[in-house]
Amino acid sequence: MRNNSALLALAAFLAAGTCSFAADPMPMEVGAWPKVGFETSVNLEYDSFTPAHGPSGSALNIQAQNQILVELDKYWSVSNLMTLEPGDDLTPGQNTVLAHHELFAEELFGRWNNQLVNVRFGKFAQNFARAWYLTPGLYGQDFVGDYAIAETLGVDAQFDLGFPTFGLHQISVSVFKADDSFLSGSLLHDRGQLNDADGGPGNTRGLNSFVISYDATDVPVLSNVALDYQLSAASLGAGAGADGNERRFAAGFDLNIPLNGGTIEQTLQGRFEELRLFAEGVHFDRADGLDGHWRDYLTGSAEFQHGQWVYDLTDTERWTGQPGQLGDYDSMQSLTVGYALPSDTVVAVGLARERVGGETGLYVGVSLSQTLTICDRCLIRARHY
Repeated sequence: MRNNSALLALAAFLAAGTCSFAADPMPMEVGAWPKVGFETSVNLEYDSFTPAHGPSGSALNIQAQNQILVELDKYWSVSNLMTLEPGDDLTPGQNTVLAHHELFAEELFGRWNNQLVNVRFGKFAQNFARAWYLTPGLYGQDFVGDYAIAETLGVDAQFDLGFPTFGLHQISVSVFKADDSFLSGSLLHDRGQLNDADGGPGNTRGLNSFVISYDATDVPVLSNVALDYQLSAASLGAGAGADGNERRFAAGFDLNIPLNGGTIEQTLQGRFEELRLFAEGVHFDRADGLDGHWRDYLTGSAEFQHGQWVYDLTDTERWTGQPGQLGDYDSMQSLTVGYALPSDTVVAVGLARERVGGETGLYVGVSLSQTLTICDRCLIRARHY
């Protein structure tokens, strides 16, 4: 069943805005610290699910995220991401309206960055694979959300390797554990705080898990085509009842291909066209920490943007296996059409076909997304810029 994760990528058309918290009538110099940024994304989505056999179901949900960034100086900053989303999956035979929504701190971390080295410490999502946030459309992230390593406590460091002529190349290393602090709980609908007895990969007492990744962005392929790719590996510490660490490996790439336009004038006139192709494969060894269990994912997508219109096609295949049993095959294909209004509102309609455990079903959904940049790097004791 669908897990209703926040698909706020559809609202990536940001609204420009500034504000000032001037407490001193004498303005300070441009670049004074600290600076504060607020950004909120809200998505109202209705989904219906019709299985080949059995009763249908529907759900009306709100997914929202609020990002606060405080830049203390040119090196230090603090970031907080609050998320509101439904805690239950869409279930056949049930029709729900704004049911069991959870408000929780998805990220809360400090950062030190000197342009060559970027260090984070606190609660954040790991830099493993990219399909769980890059795959477009209303339903493109449903299966791949299974391997997002989110809500973890740890430390990571990202190193810039240079080579600007050939794009931006970085290596990142992270050690972490599943968040079992008070931040793992939620308001509104209480999901409970994680504890050791819950088990699961990465749910350990110490920082016994790690991720290593290599990222390359804006690698020139042709005169106007850019390539991004990532190679990553993860080991998630054995939780209660596990046989050992779960190991994951991922490789993926995306191509950004401008087809027409590119100037500001052409973009404003709706004459900008771009094609984005994405593919990623992920392998789980000792899945869920159990010997002999494995999972494989293969995801592909194509996104075509024509002015304010966006068209998304996605396909995800999933294979799972364990000793003494035949492997299972699941898949999901989706189509989404979206339109960006002048008010920075995105309206989208989506259709998806899902196959899980030999049973098939059809999703139909519509969403309304809004992103507000309430304050972009405002100066607390000076004029904005």
